[in-house]
Amino acid sequence: MTRADGAQSAMCELIDRLPVPAYALDRAGTVVAWNQALSRLTGVSGAGTVGRSGGAHAVPFIGVPGTMLADLVLDPSLPVPDHLQALVADENRSTARLAAHVVGPGVWLTVVASPLLVDGIRIGAIEVVIDSELIDPRIRASLGIIDRLMRTVRHDILNELTIVLGYVELARDAIADPGANADLDRAVAAANSILRRIEFTREFQEIGARPPVERTLAALVRDAADRADIDGILLEGAVPDRTVLADPLLLRCLEHLLRLSASSIPPPEVIRIETVGTDPLVLRYGTDVTGESVAPRDAGHAAPGMDPMLQLMRDVLTLDGIQLVFVDDPRWPIEFRIPGFLLGPEKREE
Repeated sequence: MTRADGAQSAMCELIDRLPVPAYALDRAGTVVAWNQALSRLTGVSGAGTVGRSGGAHAVPFIGVPGTMLADLVLDPSLPVPDHLQALVADENRSTARLAAHVVGPGVWLTVVASPLLVDGIRIGAIEVVIDSELIDPRIRASLGIIDRLMRTVRHDILNELTIVLGYVELARDAIADPGANADLDRAVAAANSILRRIEFTREFQEIGARPPVERTLAALVRDAADRADIDGILLEGAVPDRTVLADPLLLRCLEHLLRLSASSIPPPEVIRIETVGTDPLVLRYGTDVTGESVAPRDAGHAAPGMDPMLQLMRDVLTLDGIQLVFVDDPRWPIEFRIPGFLLGPEKREE
């Protein structure tokens, strides 16, 4: 057995254990894994699918052999079929909406596909269905337990922070030394940073259980700027009054970016936000301080690599089909790529 064969076998075992629906293809497009969660979703067993090729893995979704997202990962030159919409792809991951009428009338699934690599060599591709309504009931129950735990932890942390901030203010009243008070200011800034992160956990708690919200992009940017308190920084850009259907976390993500930029050292004088393109519509973000929007300083400390909250938000936005992407452009280092099916018509003044 070659190293590639051994790696493929191990990956297939991992795919079989995934609690979410998933399958894998080898380089020739033959199905090498089809897990139990996918069997429950489609009603087609792995025994009847593994080893088949010629687009047979599409039949449980669209009724006939065809091209799926994993096939496009293996061969990007293939034409995109009509049953795959809002395709967004890079070298590491592809996302699309799949019209799966065999699964159910009018059913659209969000699918994500990535290459399977061994020593940098592509040996196949994996495709995963990530729609939250398809999550196994046992997983839903465990998520509920985690939510209750997070509510308890959040309550305890907020109480402790309130006590700490009270002690800080008492110390400030008793100390006249400017240097010591500067240290207290840094302690307050750090505590407020923790408070903001705890507040974000409330936003994450109901992901998948709440419906997306329709807002205009212009209102999202305006509200995010108001909440982030970026006084003294000029906000430039051209954002249309076009509606977008997305989790409310999109607003918080914009707010978080603005806060991070405002707290960078040195802070920017200008923050730029504008839209380009149509499908996907790209909401671009940048400042006049090169690089600080990507890895800014938070509470006086340099953040190593991407901000961890942005990593979480990026994964959440993917559930709605929105990609948060960091690009090699010093003027516009951050992009939100919003597929056309999430966009409504632009509102125009009469």
